[in-house]
Amino acid sequence: MKTSHLPAAISILALSLGVSSCASADEYTNRTATNQVESERAWVKSSHVQLDVARANLALLSAKSAYIVDGSPEDAVMQLNKAENYLSEARDNASPDTKSRILLLRAQIAQAQGSVSAQSPEAEQDLNLVVSESEALLAEALAESQFRLVERQQDASARLAIARARAELLTAQSAYEAESAKQDVISNLDRAEQRLVDAKDDASSWTRAEIEAFQSELRDVKSMIEANADAAGAKLDELADDMKAKLDKMEQDVANSDEAEWVRTQYAQIEAQAALHRAELAERADETKEQVAGHLEDARNWLQRTERSVSGETKALWADLEGRVEQSREDITNGRKNVQNSIADLLDRAADAVRAEEQSADENTEDEEKN
Repeated sequence: MKTSHLPAAISILALSLGVSSCASADEYTNRTATNQVESERAWVKSSHVQLDVARANLALLSAKSAYIVDGSPEDAVMQLNKAENYLSEARDNASPDTKSRILLLRAQIAQAQGSVSAQSPEAEQDLNLVVSESEALLAEALAESQFRLVERQQDASARLAIARARAELLTAQSAYEAESAKQDVISNLDRAEQRLVDAKDDASSWTRAEIEAFQSELRDVKSMIEANADAAGAKLDELADDMKAKLDKMEQDVANSDEAEWVRTQYAQIEAQAALHRAELAERADETKEQVAGHLEDARNWLQRTERSVSGETKALWADLEGRVEQSREDITNGRKNVQNSIADLLDRAADAVRAEEQSADENTEDEEKN
């Protein structure tokens, strides 16, 4: 961990935290949710931490660009303040590991604010450090969010398998009520049990326990039907009702899927702008044209994801920006310079597209509230 040019207190803090670049698999496993509501809430929290950290990372890249490219320490300090505010918001919902990294980075930003304001010789190195540490923090936040998303997707897959198992159960119920051959009823129950086996394979640990309880009930029903027990029909009805109630509760516990789409779109927009800043800084540092073009290609890929997720007038803005980024990449690859599609211009257009997206979202919210 880099600690040069930092006050002793910050260096000691960095060493005492001892945080790794990414939590281990065992640490993530220990954070597994114990119920579906907790799983959903954990995903929402981690996804918003990821966004706030990504916003802070973008602000730090902007600060570095403002100081090194634009020669504006005032704008750099303003961006450093923005980054600090985003990290403050992220800390409220962050896991212990991520909170430790945020604490360290905020201390490093405070040091950078001082050196940038004074335009001291260490200013550029301090900016390099906060950007580097911010990238590591973002990797940690992204890993946490992806872990939570896997949990969430596991339960979505389990819901589908349980719904399919219930469909087989309802077929068995109809066959039983129609006094069909006992073997036909049992065959449907066997298929229902196989659906539950599929559900258990995909489920999280706490959902798996509930599925196993359904399997036990299903075996009891099969035994009663095979024995021609009088209570078999009532038990079959009860199990179908229990599964329906479980599916209804699972659906109610899950947040609207629009939340996931919103997170993906926001993150893509932030990463696209960050990639453009990296391209600008790489060009300023006289890195190879392949390195600059690589950052532009990264930006284009993120812009494609954004374009797929938005609609209306803003979609055209993002599509136009993607085309200009690709043209700039080709210009740089071929050794040409196109003033119209300079990286600074691309950054301005990206900021305009984000503002248009935010305005469109605000207008849609106002329309919904009126209706």
